[in-house]
Amino acid sequence: MSMTDEERIKMISQSYMNLEVNKKISVNRQTYGYVSKIIDNKKSGEKSFIITDGNPKVQKPKEVKQITILYQGSIGINKILVNPGDVWRDWGVNNFPTAVQVINAGGATAMPQLKSAAHTLQETMQMYPNAKVSVYGHSLGSMNGQYAISDLPTAFHDRLEGVYLYQGPNIYSILNPRQQAAADKLTNEGKIFNFIDTRDLVPIGYSLTKKQVGTVIEVTSKKVKLGKQHMLGGYLFDQDGNLVTQSKGIIQLAKHQTNQELDRLAEIHHQFSHSGKGISSSQEIFLDAMQARTITLGYKQAIQSEIDTVVKWLNKEIEQANLLWSQTKRDTNRWGEHLNDTEKMAILAENQVTEYTLVRQPVATYEQQLTLLQKIQYELDTLLKQIVTTIEEQVRTDKTLSQYLS
Repeated sequence: MSMTDEERIKMISQSYMNLEVNKKISVNRQTYGYVSKIIDNKKSGEKSFIITDGNPKVQKPKEVKQITILYQGSIGINKILVNPGDVWRDWGVNNFPTAVQVINAGGATAMPQLKSAAHTLQETMQMYPNAKVSVYGHSLGSMNGQYAISDLPTAFHDRLEGVYLYQGPNIYSILNPRQQAAADKLTNEGKIFNFIDTRDLVPIGYSLTKKQVGTVIEVTSKKVKLGKQHMLGGYLFDQDGNLVTQSKGIIQLAKHQTNQELDRLAEIHHQFSHSGKGISSSQEIFLDAMQARTITLGYKQAIQSEIDTVVKWLNKEIEQANLLWSQTKRDTNRWGEHLNDTEKMAILAENQVTEYTLVRQPVATYEQQLTLLQKIQYELDTLLKQIVTTIEEQVRTDKTLSQYLS
């Protein structure tokens, strides 16, 4: 099932809740599955949750089509008096040693929890042989996810639907050559996305000269308290639930999300076609509208960072044009003390230096470009509203279609 960036943040946040086996997992009142298994490895410190698309009380492993694995991050170091064992396993045995390895560009072996996380992923994929798998991890959970995915045998790669990792150090340097090759392959296939807020102190080891596990997306964030910053509290979203970012990686993410949703709609079309009744007109219009919505949203998300960059540049140029004219007049007053204002302006005009050439003319051009960009955004939003209206009309006609909304 497709999700927005904002919904994914809510999904990974569930890993810090008191989840129990058979508990329903919902995001924005949409059910995504049920907790099928909880891994609480006291030896390594790993805490993970396996979520299946159906209720494990009645669903057999071979019937499961979708799995989500949530790797929980570190327990707060401030909990040392309450849970000294868990704090030691997370920080003393895993976080601190791995951080040293990252800083020193490698180490002899992976920490226990990373290996445990890799075992969890492979064991889960073997247990549910017909399921597509999504992986989430935050903080230490991000390191677990990076390692588990990189250690995954090639035979399982096609079943990976998406990997979403948040605020963890870059552990690429501690992987062995086989694992690095797997990480490179899955990154190039657009299956792994590694989100970092640079206001947070935890995601270390990233730079333009270093390789990493996944497509790195540096988010645009607001400054909040240190703990909240690490817990994704600074992340910003647009009206569609997409992350606000200037990162080029967002284009890869938009493509990935669009393809995921189009695949889901193709599967729904297949179900309708083989239902024995054929596809009704409402179903046909519904699927066409959902497909149009998916493509339009993907296009909007892909170009939004480019639009934001251009808008920022245009506003800066408008500001600079006004500053340049103000500075020019100050300089003129300084070297032309013996001239009156009319004479000063006349000399500037002879050299094509006027308020019109420095400010009004370029600013008019910049404002035209801003208006054009605003028009593009308005037209996309208007188109999306029209598409959503069409979808809602078909759902009113055939209420069974509501279960296929995303």
